[in-house]
Amino acid sequence: MDKKSSLSKRGIRRLSRTNWPKGELEQNDQDKDAQESTLPVEEESSAFLITPVLPSMPENLNVAPTVLNSFKAFEAAQDLGDTLARFNKLLADCDLEGAGVDEPWRLYSHIKGAVYSKLSFRYKQLFKLLDARYNLGVYKSKPTSRRRVCIVGGGPVGLRAAIEIALLGGQVVLLEKRALFSRENMLHLWPWVVQDLTSLGAKVLFSQFSKSMPPTSDDKEKPFYTITTQPQIPTMEFTAVLSASGTNDKLAEHAGISRFVFCRKEALGIVCYFPNLGTAEEAKVKEFSWTSQLKHQILDKLREVGIDIENIVYYRGEMHYLVMTPKRQNLVERQVVNENLADSTDLVLDENVNSSALHEYVKAIVDFVGIPRKTEFTRVSLFDFSSRSRADKAANILTSYGKKLYVGLIGDSLLEPLWHEDVGTCRGFLGAMDAVWMISQIGEQSDEQLLADRDNVYRVMQSVSTLRREGLRKNVRKYTVDPASRYSTNALQNSIPAIRLLQ
Repeated sequence: MDKKSSLSKRGIRRLSRTNWPKGELEQNDQDKDAQESTLPVEEESSAFLITPVLPSMPENLNVAPTVLNSFKAFEAAQDLGDTLARFNKLLADCDLEGAGVDEPWRLYSHIKGAVYSKLSFRYKQLFKLLDARYNLGVYKSKPTSRRRVCIVGGGPVGLRAAIEIALLGGQVVLLEKRALFSRENMLHLWPWVVQDLTSLGAKVLFSQFSKSMPPTSDDKEKPFYTITTQPQIPTMEFTAVLSASGTNDKLAEHAGISRFVFCRKEALGIVCYFPNLGTAEEAKVKEFSWTSQLKHQILDKLREVGIDIENIVYYRGEMHYLVMTPKRQNLVERQVVNENLADSTDLVLDENVNSSALHEYVKAIVDFVGIPRKTEFTRVSLFDFSSRSRADKAANILTSYGKKLYVGLIGDSLLEPLWHEDVGTCRGFLGAMDAVWMISQIGEQSDEQLLADRDNVYRVMQSVSTLRREGLRKNVRKYTVDPASRYSTNALQNSIPAIRLLQ
């Protein structure tokens, strides 16, 4: 998405917001745990003292005097190219240029040793958080230390899965086609996701966080299953591949996983956002989520002035961010669409949308609900999200020439969420950890059991929503990569197919 240059520098950091309406906070017991803790703990008693045990740093490293500036430049990088370039500069300053990453945590300890004594309290806290996470019991045995995993897609879910693989001792290759973090979105994060990201240093890095195909048998050139990229990465053998590439996933079909449409009810959406200048007037506006299902009176009043929408959600961060679901007939009556085309996909095509009428429509809504607008809209878009898809299973195991490849889907590739329910990232993180857990159990259980257990937690994850979280344990401080730490015993047992109970 094109943006103004003054906004593009803000990058991905705008995407996290975790302010919840008071009503929702009162509904969930999990929230208190999330707000009271920053580190996951295995037992209550273990929270009092954490003694990190990390590989020691070689004494013969020649650390450059500019290492602190390189570290700060790396931390401040906004886009993918800058991040990689500045990380390479940091490695060079730590005398680690050209170092292998077969043991990612050894590389981490070397960087820490080179910069730690020069850091402010804030940055030291980042290393303390990561050290504490590294030393949780579930990670100590490093169950994926001899495995290499390829993750397709560098969005929030793909990146979170990569972190977990590294924590478990594995090697990760992450593929991402975009060079810029340019998508604008406000993420509604559940309490356990806030807890999880905080324990990984999110609040240190962003102080406002939580405030606002297979080869043919005669193909001798490509061993086993291969991944083709542009530019082509060196030939590597992977234990597993995870797809976090969203609804445009290309991996499932080749892996024997079917993705199908499970919802075709027409649903149209409008998203708009504009800069928050931080004035006192703007600060007085409260976030809200109004839906016709709850018969909210504001929606009735909007209909009285000629605007008929089913839902509207407002978040405030660096941007004023609104999403709403208008009714087709209302868009026709307000001449927002030029022709009332039968297919909803065709209805929202750019050539069929009256841009000026759409802006006036949204402006009327913004003015009506009392959000002060000091600038022009950064974006106003009408789109169709009538069709949603999901996978029939979460994972599969491919075999070729006596080799096995464990394939899994995570994020929207696995289960596309209802757009305005704000569950994509939250369920995505659950699915990412579930997939990584399966990889960590390779060799510990039979392949049949691995797949059965993965599908079992997939069923539980599907049942979790914004308003229904009975399947999740309440103490979010104890959440780890192990599904048993996150899903309730009843939920896991109730999702086991009857055929397995009879065995």
